[in-house]
Amino acid sequence: MQRQWGSLREFFDELNLQCYYVVLRNFDYLPEKYKCELHGDIDILTDDVNKMVDVTGAKKTALKRYRTHYICRIGDKDVEFDFRYIGDGYYCKKWEKDILKNRIMNDSGIYIPNDEDYKYTILYHALVHKKEIAADYCKIITAIFGENPMELIEHLKKYIKDNNYKFSQPYDLSVVFNFRNIPVILTPRRFIYRFYLDISMRSRYKWSVIRKKIRAEE
Repeated sequence: MQRQWGSLREFFDELNLQCYYVVLRNFDYLPEKYKCELHGDIDILTDDVNKMVDVTGAKKTALKRYRTHYICRIGDKDVEFDFRYIGDGYYCKKWEKDILKNRIMNDSGIYIPNDEDYKYTILYHALVHKKEIAADYCKIITAIFGENPMELIEHLKKYIKDNNYKFSQPYDLSVVFNFRNIPVILTPRRFIYRFYLDISMRSRYKWSVIRKKIRAEE
């Protein structure tokens, strides 16, 4: 049976006692002001995803092994989470360890990245984990760095190199790996997945065109 949490405050108080974690971003609304329909899922990095699942009673939302998307029943709603973990390639393993090691607790009693890790993980997230940069991320990053994020790829590369990190391809294939302007070669696993997606998209487009022609002739 899925565990029922009374509130996000109760949820994070328990995590603070039992789990080594950090909320990667969008933590300003947590825990009291969070609304599922406005803020989407909560991204958490941990050193032990199995323990995180056991403690929270989270339920996986997809059958695919690589997916890390879960829901927890909190109050009268299902709250969505992505549980990232050390070694999953979301960020490189060394960086993930450093993010957890350098974590700080904010005024709301939730562990978050320190200022530097936050700055560069959100820049990395916008440039590498997204096909296109959403307006809210563009606004946040411009406020932090004083520049448009698309002008910061070389800055990000330098930061990665200076800290002996690397651009890492997520094990979770649902996470975009935007390799434009990044000096990496796709792994066979991700290459095959992208090829499959391209074929699927072309097929859907082809059938949509055919359906439009049929309707036009009716």
